[in-house]
Amino acid sequence: MNCIQRTKLPFGHKEIIGAVASIIERENEEKFREEIRSYVDCIDVKLFNMGRTALYTALRSINIKEGDKVLLPAFCCLVVPEMILRLGAKPVMVDIDPKTFNIDVEKVKENLDVKTKAIIPIHLFGHPADMGGIMDIAEDDGVYVIEDSAQAMGAEYGGKKVGSFGYASIFSLGHGKNITAGEGGILTVNDESLKNDLNKIQDSMGNPSTRRALSNFSKQIGYSILSHPFLYRVIQPYMDNIAKKRDAQFLKLVEDLYKKNFSQKYPIEVTRMGSVIIAIGLVQFKKLDRLNQKRIENAEY
Repeated sequence: MNCIQRTKLPFGHKEIIGAVASIIERENEEKFREEIRSYVDCIDVKLFNMGRTALYTALRSINIKEGDKVLLPAFCCLVVPEMILRLGAKPVMVDIDPKTFNIDVEKVKENLDVKTKAIIPIHLFGHPADMGGIMDIAEDDGVYVIEDSAQAMGAEYGGKKVGSFGYASIFSLGHGKNITAGEGGILTVNDESLKNDLNKIQDSMGNPSTRRALSNFSKQIGYSILSHPFLYRVIQPYMDNIAKKRDAQFLKLVEDLYKKNFSQKYPIEVTRMGSVIIAIGLVQFKKLDRLNQKRIENAEY
């Protein structure tokens, strides 16, 4: 039986050189933002420490508050309802289309009401949601659309890149995404007023520590080595145990948030994307099309 490794980060010497050089050279941010803006074809791009904090900020920018409802697919990463709950709103789980695993547009219509403030379509596994149908609904009912494109950088719907349809969209540079720097979040902006609001929000944000970014980068390289098919057989029980504990903690967090137990033990830190992550992201971005093609080949296999 062939063993396909769980994941392998395509890190090379250019990423390592870029990460080290970024400690001295800190002028990559505008370049990275412009490359993403041009690629996605959006108005503006903001960079955050994580994809979840980019989503949290996008929801804050449309003034999501207690009593509001946000529609999202029932098959999703728990981070999405978590961010909605952190702002006191109610996540409404909408059933999926069994052919695509993305949100069912007809079910979206059934779940809309006067309290619905936004829809978050998730382009799961790189497969775009039905953005034509979703944008028609949003326009008719006056609700915001925030795309979750965390797994779909480079994907297209109707000849347009995902991330260019909604009011805003988030991408992730986390482990296992289309391109990765170990952590990091990107928020693409498609509304001029949102661009201005985000400028004010970012002015109040701090910068993550360089030490943390380099530590995370080192861990990702280690994970990549250990995920080799031969080595992974040896460490799989250990990794499975870590995953079970992490999932249990995450479920407990979301359960507490559902019960409106906004304990201080569950803080969220929203900061800018650090210079190390930006430097790695720039190198990775140049590999995006090649990496996506490899994913397609693996899926076909």
